Amino acid sequence: MILVLGIQGFLSRNKPEAETMRNLNGWLMLGCGVLIGIIAILTGLGGGIILIPLLVGLFGVPTKNLAGTSSAVLIFTSAAAALSYLWGGIGVPGLPEGTIGYVWPKVSIAVAIGTIPGAQFGAILNKKHASKWFRVTFASVQILMSVWMFSRAFEELP
Repeated sequence: MILVLGIQGFLSRNKPEAETMRNLNGWLMLGCGVLIGIIAILTGLGGGIILIPLLVGLFGVPTKNLAGTSSAVLIFTSAAAALSYLWGGIGVPGLPEGTIGYVWPKVSIAVAIGTIPGAQFGAILNKKHASKWFRVTFASVQILMSVWMFSRAFEELP
């Protein structure tokens, strides 16, 4: 799915952005949010991987507005996913020492601390560069991550 979205990002990179956003109907957005949340929890991906192409493709949201929107949504998606994994893993035998359910607090805190300056840097880059640069960069990251995940999956096959 990430590979397809990355390729789609490259294919749409020369399309001009929509002049106006389509109607952001509350019920439709709620339905999209439920779908994105389900996919995020089942795959372990942040909702932004799905949210950004959806908002650009279906609703014509300008790329410049997507980084902040995705980050804001990610707060709620990640909190819901973390609570689900925490609750679902309580009492499961064989988990590494220091975990609470399927959540490893030391790693979570370290990543959260690193995310704060990273998000600031990303916001600065988003202001300085054109929407096309943002779209191509995001698509490149998606493609690289999908290639890396495929290579890791095939390493483990007999």
